[in-house]
Amino acid sequence: NGLTYDQIAPKQQIKLQRLLAYMIQVEQPQSETDWDRVLPLLESLELNPELMAGIRSALKIPQSLDLLVEGLEPDVAAIALEKAVGIALLDRRVNPQEDRALSILLEAMKRSD
Repeated sequence: NGLTYDQIAPKQQIKLQRLLAYMIQVEQPQSETDWDRVLPLLESLELNPELMAGIRSALKIPQSLDLLVEGLEPDVAAIALEKAVGIALLDRRVNPQEDRALSILLEAMKRSD
């Protein structure tokens, strides 16, 4: 997967930011996201600073997985899946919402236009 964040179309960048925010939101669905707790974890995934800023903004509003994967390009889904797995495994457990999101991203990755 040679595509980098900077090479993704702006609309797809927004989808990626929101998808990863969704993964963080479902990681701990009962509580509001504590950015100070999440930041070092995201830094360990070596995310682009613009992507991290977008995730932080997207965390402020609930995200809809089904809307986000609509029109998601397979290459972007591949990037999202890789990062989403990293986020899902941060607490060493994959809950049902995370599992569903990873499955949907895998399907989106396999789609071709």
